[in-house]
Amino acid sequence: MAAMRRQIRLQLQARLDEWVGFRCSDVESAAKLAKAVQKLLDQHGLRASCPYCGHPAVVRQTQRGDRVVFVFDHTIDGKRTFHGGRAEWPKIKLVAKPERKRRSA
Repeated sequence: MAAMRRQIRLQLQARLDEWVGFRCSDVESAAKLAKAVQKLLDQHGLRASCPYCGHPAVVRQTQRGDRVVFVFDHTIDGKRTFHGGRAEWPKIKLVAKPERKRRSA
């Protein structure tokens, strides 16, 4: 099973590497790209490693001024954090999706 998961991760990594530097022309296409990638990663129990801090993250798109940018969305010490903000699709290193933390009552 581990060998199969590794092979899937490597194949996904290779495909994502082909997109590095790609620019979306508008917010809608950037959102579709980010959502499609995230859905695919979720299906395989993967996340992107934030290139700024190394935490497992979700790649999202947002708009800053007149620019569409991709950011790494994750939580550090219980606080939601967004790192990045590049207009081009970023280089992504895939990592295992962490276990969900249970909320305490």
